[in-house]
Amino acid sequence: MDWARLSRTTRPDFWGAALGHFSINYGFYFVMTWLPTFLRTERGLSILDSTGYLAVLISGSFCGYLSGGFLAVNWLAFLFPLRTAAR
Repeated sequence: MDWARLSRTTRPDFWGAALGHFSINYGFYFVMTWLPTFLRTERGLSILDSTGYLAVLISGSFCGYLSGGFLAVNWLAFLFPLRTAAR
């Protein structure tokens, strides 16, 4: 893969996918590594004590993923109707 050519691309779909991928991975890193360590060292919670906080956070993230996908699909369908795309 030609990384220099890829870095010069101006395609918004590429940069949108790259930004989305970075955001999801950073959020996943935060929830899975940093937050449990913070709760253990700064708040004095054990891993078992922090599962309630993490379960709420992970459940909220899941609902956010679903609603974000739903909104994105409907937004795109509103902006680009099938009749327009099929022409």
